[in-house]
Amino acid sequence: MYRQANKLLYFPFLVQIPMSSFYFEVNYTELLDNSAVEFSHNHCDYEIYYALEGISKIRVNSRIVALSPKRFLLIAPGVQHGSIYEPNVQKQYFVMVFNYHERISTHKQDSSQFEKEFMDSIFDTIKKREYFVAADQSQFGGLIPKIQEEIQYKSLGWQLMMRNYYFEFIINAFRNIIPPTPVSTEKEQVHLTMAIEITKFMHAHYNESITLTDVANALHVTPRHISRLFEKYFGTSFGKTLSIYRLNYAKNYLCDTNYSIEKIAQLVGFSSAQTLFKLFKEWEELSISQYRVLHQFKGTSDKRSKYRLPQ
Repeated sequence: MYRQANKLLYFPFLVQIPMSSFYFEVNYTELLDNSAVEFSHNHCDYEIYYALEGISKIRVNSRIVALSPKRFLLIAPGVQHGSIYEPNVQKQYFVMVFNYHERISTHKQDSSQFEKEFMDSIFDTIKKREYFVAADQSQFGGLIPKIQEEIQYKSLGWQLMMRNYYFEFIINAFRNIIPPTPVSTEKEQVHLTMAIEITKFMHAHYNESITLTDVANALHVTPRHISRLFEKYFGTSFGKTLSIYRLNYAKNYLCDTNYSIEKIAQLVGFSSAQTLFKLFKEWEELSISQYRVLHQFKGTSDKRSKYRLPQ
């Protein structure tokens, strides 16, 4: 898609951001300027253009959208689009290509209905509108230099930080284009906000020996209150949800590294490799070795080629 790259902010092993009932798949991110050439195209993923400096012009179907700094464009799959080549106009913009997939599991009753219904409603709205243009009222553009810094220095835990930044970037983009969901009472709004904070805490600490009490202490409520919120919004217990998160992160390591099962179990927070073996067989109905043979190092380079022209 792009003839000339500037700063690629994408690594093949940072593709998936798992939740309990779905996962985001970030296929491509890059920092571009007026030297980049992009041809009109469409694809099966969602795409965000975020203007950082100057005026970035993007053709969407037959309309030209001009983005000033701190404004962004979110485009649905199948919509024809492409940035307008203006080599003499100073500009800088960030591009992210991503998608959302339901997590396939035989344990449907344990999936988070709250998460699934919430995300389905957002993506249905985007598809109906085809694209949104909005101002960055939550200042999530500040995540872009943080992403650059993590990639440049690769400090301890940088892969985890990248996933968190990608996740926060996408969710904040949604918050700026989707009106708040009406709730029946102020109390319900507080509970809904706390449920979102729970997921953020678990993503940040899934590889640690966290307990229900740790989550409760972090949010300054009782463990019993957290337990009730899990049953209401996630449809399962804290322990099962944490295991799902860890299992999905383990799948990323299985696909994208040659790490031993023991090391992967340790990296994602399981007490032993046997725990990972048992849960994997239970949830995926495959052994770990079978899963690795099917998925390891497959598809990542192809995903980049979908969006980039050969150099």
